This record gives sequence, C-alpha cells and structure tokens, in this order.
Amino acid sequence: MLIAQITDTHITRDRKPAYNRVDTAAYLERAVAHVNALDPRPDIVVMTGDLVDEGSANEYAILRDILAPLAMPVYLMPGNHDERGALREGFPDHAYLTQSTDWIQYAIEEYPLRLLALDTVTPGRSHGELCADRLGWLAERLAESPNVRRWSCCTIRLSRPALAIWTRSACCRARRSWATSLQVTGRYSA
Repeated sequence: MLIAQITDTHITRDRKPAYNRVDTAAYLERAVAHVNALDPRPDIVVMTGDLVDEGSANEYAILRDILAPLAMPVYLMPGNHDERGALREGFPDHAYLTQSTDWIQYAIEEYPLRLLALDTVTPGRSHGELCADRLGWLAERLAESPNVRRWSCCTIRLSRPALAIWTRSACCRARRSWATSLQVTGRYSA
C-alpha cells in the first residue's frame, strides 16, 4: 500500500499569499497534480495540518476545490491553525471526521494497513498534547486489533507532534504526554 502525505499547506483566505509571500494554493495545486501523475499512484493521501491558516469556511472551501482533482481518497487531520468545526462543515462527505465528537481522530480500516489518526491539537497553542481521553481512545483502537487479525500492521498519524521545545514547562508536558503514549502503544506491539 502506498500512502502520500501532504502537510502544512496553510491555505489562506481568498488565496492571498501566506505571510505576504508564499502562494500556498498554487503550491498545493502543483502537489495534487504531481501525486496524480505518480507511477505507481498512491492508494490514499493523508493530509496533516495546518491545512489552512485561520480555520475559516472560505479557506476550507478553497482547500476542497484544490483537492477535488485527486484521483484517490484523501484523509484530513487538523493542525493548530485549523478549526475542527469549520473543517467538518467544509468536508461534510468525509464521514470519518465525525468518528470522535471532541476531537478529529479516526480509524480507517478498509485497507491492508490500518490507519489511526490521533488529534494532538490544543486550541490557541502551537504545541500538541495527548490527554488521557485521547490516549484512552488510542488504547481502545489498539486493543481492537488482536480481535480483527486482517491487519498486518497499523500506522498512527498525529496531527502535530506532541512536543514543544521552546519552554521548559511545555517540554515537561510533552515528555509526560509522549511517555504515556509510548506506554499505550508498547502494550500492543508485536
């Protein structure tokens, strides 16, 4: 199975250049054309945030239009610039976005590889976190695997690294979060 990943597209309102200099929409259009032209072609595309720059409906509409030509399914994961509600509203046909009500995290199980998306977004913050509820969700999904042996492996995708390196307190939170995450995933490794 081939997975293409596109990340940090930062699509802006009305296709204005991000940071007054980068035409993110044009770059994403080129990436979509490139992915479609790959041989062999990827089975799916995973897009990790920041999908858009401000989390507005206008930005998600532009993102949707740019992604429309993709010849394979695309799975979206928010970053800290994204807004979960607006993302769900902008992509109502992406039912997996509503598997969890509090976060955007999901399990995609129709491929030989099981895809688990784990939302680490902390609104208003640039770092990610894995709280007990999100790690509990991950533990439940991983516990399901032994009962459904058709998956030979599983990939876990995070919307943002649960790590911040610029402040001591954030590093301590991230280390605790990652340590707990590793304990959860370690219980289910082969």
